[in-house]
Parts: sequence; C-alpha cells; structure tokens
Amino acid sequence: MHLCLRIPEILNIIGDELTQFDLLHLTLVCKLFNLQFTSLLYRSITIDYNYTQFDNEFNIYKTSYIRTKSNIKLLFNTRESNFNHIVCFKVDKLPLEFIDFEKCLIDKLPYFNNVKMLSLNTSTSLQILNNLPQRGRLIKSFNIHINLFGNKVITNSNDLQLESLCFGPFTDNINLNQWLLRLTGDKSNTLTSLKMIKQYKKLNLNDLLDGNLQSNVINFGRFPNLTKLSLINLIMKPNDLNKLKSIENQLQFLEFTNIYEISNDSSSILSSFKPLNLKILKIDITQSLIDHVPQFINNLPYNTLNELDITVRFNELKNLTLDEILIDYIESIKNQSQSLIKLSFEIICEVRMVQFQQPLNKSQFNQLFNDITYPLLKSLRFQLQFNELLSNKIQFFNSVPLISKLSIIGANSIERHWGLGTTYPGIFDSWLRIQHLPLQLINDDPKPSIHNLKYIKMNDCLFEIKNNDLIPRNTIDDWYDHETRVCF
Repeated sequence: MHLCLRIPEILNIIGDELTQFDLLHLTLVCKLFNLQFTSLLYRSITIDYNYTQFDNEFNIYKTSYIRTKSNIKLLFNTRESNFNHIVCFKVDKLPLEFIDFEKCLIDKLPYFNNVKMLSLNTSTSLQILNNLPQRGRLIKSFNIHINLFGNKVITNSNDLQLESLCFGPFTDNINLNQWLLRLTGDKSNTLTSLKMIKQYKKLNLNDLLDGNLQSNVINFGRFPNLTKLSLINLIMKPNDLNKLKSIENQLQFLEFTNIYEISNDSSSILSSFKPLNLKILKIDITQSLIDHVPQFINNLPYNTLNELDITVRFNELKNLTLDEILIDYIESIKNQSQSLIKLSFEIICEVRMVQFQQPLNKSQFNQLFNDITYPLLKSLRFQLQFNELLSNKIQFFNSVPLISKLSIIGANSIERHWGLGTTYPGIFDSWLRIQHLPLQLINDDPKPSIHNLKYIKMNDCLFEIKNNDLIPRNTIDDWYDHETRVCF
C-alpha cells in the first residue's frame, strides 16, 4: 500500500529523465500512465521554430517543444483542463506565418491557472496583461515584450508581482515613467530584471554634440532590488548618472546596446558610474570626442567579469586614432583575463555615414594573446584576418586552453574558395567553400598539442568539430549566438 501511494512520485522522477517523445508513447500504456505523463507533457512548454529533435544542443528533458503552426493550434484546441498543468510557458521563436498567435493565446491565457513562469520573447500588445489568469499575481517570472505605440489603456496591472519585465519598442512620445507606474506601481521590490527597447533611430555624428536632444533614461530608484538592466537604442546624457546611482552597487548584469551618448565636451556618464559588483557586461555605445568605455571597464575590480561583450564604435569625431583607442580596449580586456568565460570583441568604424567592420591587425592580436592566458575562457568571438590566426595558432591555443566555441566575424576576415562556377551545389555551398580553413587550424602542422574546440563559426558559417573533422550546421545559429554573445 505504501508503495502504491508513492507511484505518482516515482513516475515524476522517471518522467524527468525522459524526452517528450518517450512520454507520448507511455501515455498509451495505461490510464495511470496517461494521467501522470500527460501532466508532465504540459508542465513546461517551449515554442521554438528552430527546434529539431536531431540537434543535441537543445535541452530535451523537462520541457515539451512545439515548432509548427499546426501543432501550436492543436495545443490551443486541447481540453481546457490540460492548461491547469502548465507551470512554465515560453515562446522563444514563432513560425513566421503564425500572425494570429497573440489572438489564440489571449483566448486561452485565462485558463493558465497554475503558471509560474510566462516568457513571451515575441512582440505582444497590452491585451496580454489584461487577459492574465485570475491568479496571475502569483506568476513569479514574467518576461514580456510589449509594444508601446500611441495611447493605449491598461487595467488591473499594479498588482502584478513582476520579477522580470521587457517592453518595447517604444516611441519618443511615450511617457516611460507613466507606463512603468501602471505596470509596476509606485515602487517594485520584486522586479530584479528590466529591459527597455526604444524604436531604432540612427543619429548623425553631429547629433552627438546637440545638447537639445532629450534623454530616454528614467530614474531607476523605484526598483531597489534591480540586479539586471538592459537598455537598447536609447539616448543618454552625462547627467543621467543620478538616475542610475541608486542601483549602481547591486547591478550584476548590464547591457548598453546601440546607445547614443549626447555630450559636447569630454564628460560622460561612464566616467563616474562604477557598478563594482558587475559580473556580465555588454556595451555598445556611440560617443563623440572621447571613448570612455576602456576606462569604465578599468574602474571595475580586476578579474571579476565572467562575460564581456564589447562593440567599439569609432567615428571621425574622436580625438584619438583607432589604433590608440584599441590599445586602451585591449588593456582593459586583459585586466579581466583571469575570470572571463565568454568574450566578444567587435570593431565598427563610421566614416561619412558609412559603417564597416575593422579586423584586428597582427600587432593587436599579439597584444591580446601574447604572454597572457585566459584560463577560464570557453567562448571567443572577435574580428581577425584568419591567416593571422593560422600563423599564430600555437600561441593562441596556449592562451585559451579551454576554448570550445570560436567565432571569426567580418566578411573580410576569411578568404573564400570560389572555384570554377558552382563548385559545391547545394544547401551547404557556403560552408564547403571555406571548410579548408578551420581544418588547417586544427589539423595542419604545427598542430596544437591539445584543443577543446567543439564549434567554430566563420562569418555566417557554423561548423561542429568531431574527431578533428567538420560538420556543417545551419539550424542552431540562435542557440550558438546565445552561447557566444551576452544575452538578457
């Protein structure tokens, strides 16, 4: 009798070690299995158009993947009682043709009575907030991308105990403070992660000196427990420092992507902003006269960052040459060398409104990897002429002994084998034209004594390395980008 009472618990333990396809087969065995394993199938649902059961990179346990529009429709047409089993519901990537997904979700969302994690990484409207289940305030993790355009009405939102909020893209005429007040109330002690995305608008270089442009940065003092902040496409000014000071000491994750800092002198918000407990940093900021990013990184305690994603923005307004600026960047990276697990280093130059990528030269490569090791580094993404890497590969692998994911970016970083006509017709044509390059890296003399490379991506072509051979991969780019870039 005691064993019979524990059968559901035992089946739960077994179910956690099975894939969704195994669970589907077991539901046909008997009524007990059907009841128990059906609840496990619905417990965690992930919608991801990129998923295939043949890609081992996806976590296939403890979640059920749905990738096609027809199967998503089947999910929404299932018995309403099954929605009570859903504890985690994630939308990573929708099929492009599923344009009425939000309507289908809104119709069924009120029945998600036991959901604790709701993550919608797709643009949604405010109707989502107005159609949450009655026990929606019990949701612990809430990640939503809300489009804020024009005058929209939101009701009954202040009682949401949000831990994670992502909204945008918003336009310049939106009152951000008013919207955050409606979403989180006067003060939110539960919110720990915030992502704000402004509608993209490219500025001219002269605009960086225009003091009349308005900042988009809000006062973050109402979020005393915020540890993760992501700002994208925003305009920033040096006097915005006061709005960030209140969360300076608790931030562990910081992302500034495609930020324009307006300043007509040498001042910058980065000069005095010092989040000393930072572990993960992604910074892509366009400044006018002085590039303050290297000094900002140097102000952090040495060897404390685990992930660092830098995009250097060089323009004609700078008072130093690109080579001089890169020396400062390289030194700032080296000051974090002993703790870095993930590093991305990209250089973009803008000359007369034309942007182009700039690879590291031989001297800069040597500065970054000569006489210094990155003992924990597993993922590296940077720009370099691949021939430079080949000629210094022993030094390189000695500097990064644990590297497993390597990305060489930039259209001019690799030499392509054009052949005569279409040498390799088919889906992997681009891969096969350059496959000789990574093979030279791992197999040609002088061979590295040991390497841990599992993936190498050259521009847009991703290869998996198995037994010193290459396998072209074209279905896991989103997963790989998440592994090699700093992501919210």
